[in-house]
Amino acid sequence: MIPNTTPLPPQGESKLGPIIGIIIVVIVLIIGALYFWGEKLNKANDLPQGDTMVNNLKSQQNSDEVSSIEADLKATNLDDIDADLKAEAASSVQ
Repeated sequence: MIPNTTPLPPQGESKLGPIIGIIIVVIVLIIGALYFWGEKLNKANDLPQGDTMVNNLKSQQNSDEVSSIEADLKATNLDDIDADLKAEAASSVQ
């Protein structure tokens, strides 16, 4: 006599695992992108705050009038613009 065995119905394949994996990968990619974007913004804001030359350049006018441009040129002190290069050259000679 043949035993009465009925085949088990096929179990539905769970598609939850790959979906969770994709979500985790996307979240990691987003976090990495935000990290590198933040680093780029921090490097852009690394100007010295106490530098008077930088502060003077930031305070220039946006006008394209000749008088405004002349006033900006007169207010800009370019005498010590190469002070860093001179100091570096002097230290490399020693």
